[in-house]
Amino acid sequence: MNKLNGNSFDLLKNNLEIIKLMKFIDESPLNDKFKIQIKTFLFSIDDDNYVFNDSFLMSKLQLSNLINIIKETVSIFNILSEDINKFEKELNYKITHFYNKIYLPNSPISDEVAKINKIRYEDEIYYLHDYVPDSTPKDFLYKFSQEKQETSHQIWNKYKKNDDEAINRFTKELMCAISWISNNKLGEDIKRICLVSVPSSTHKRDVDSPIRKSINIIEKWYECGKAEFEFGFSKEIINGGFLLYRFNDVKTGHKVPAYQRPKYNDHLNSIKVVDENQLLNLDNIVFIIIDDISTTKGIIRACFDILKEEISEENIIKLVIGKTVWWSR
Repeated sequence: MNKLNGNSFDLLKNNLEIIKLMKFIDESPLNDKFKIQIKTFLFSIDDDNYVFNDSFLMSKLQLSNLINIIKETVSIFNILSEDINKFEKELNYKITHFYNKIYLPNSPISDEVAKINKIRYEDEIYYLHDYVPDSTPKDFLYKFSQEKQETSHQIWNKYKKNDDEAINRFTKELMCAISWISNNKLGEDIKRICLVSVPSSTHKRDVDSPIRKSINIIEKWYECGKAEFEFGFSKEIINGGFLLYRFNDVKTGHKVPAYQRPKYNDHLNSIKVVDENQLLNLDNIVFIIIDDISTTKGIIRACFDILKEEISEENIIKLVIGKTVWWSR
């Protein structure tokens, strides 16, 4: 079968635009030729190396959108509806297959996705990175790679302070991780994923929470199709950022001595579920609780235990950007 040709794509797209405007009827002399063009075009997707690049996917998305816009009003597409449905199923299958492959080692993929190959599951929590605290004595920093130190600096001094570049980097990594979890750990019966932010220590800090900002960005990526076409995510994304609400402020951990930092019970007794949008009543849904840094696991465990009072714990996942690692003599 022929590969997709850029010039022929432009010609077909232009013809589709004309049909959308003019609403050609079946008697149009273009129809027989045009039906052959469409069928040839729809199924010229055999070469994986050629097909799966950003420009192709965006072009194919444009084509699919055009077809869907006009097929309800132009009878030529009623005749071709079976072919169009077959094309859409095949393309979706190939996209899913491709994005499953990109998580395998040694694939030529983006840096953000490559890092997610290192995602690990410890203490029932998914972690993306080790986090080396700034308080680590310089004499012991040699135990941690330069890359690990730099990533830790980016999380603490950039991401948590809402630096745009860091927000972009770690939001991409979160999206990659969410897609990986969806494709590898969730059953086909799960149709939607609700992203839930761990509440900040105070109401004032919660307003500028970087995790909430990341969830808002991921929601927009889902709405515009980027979550699917760039990250291989095929389920519905729901913004549950404020599902867990801090009704009493607690001390901010890094601003007080270790013995004064909030413990598990402090979080358990100051956070509650606020489900204004009835998210807990939805079927076929998994909730992913997201935090930036986990040191004692107290807050994310508390959030998990609070949420599991409302839904099955099998439908709750914990995801953290950085897990604190400590130096030792």
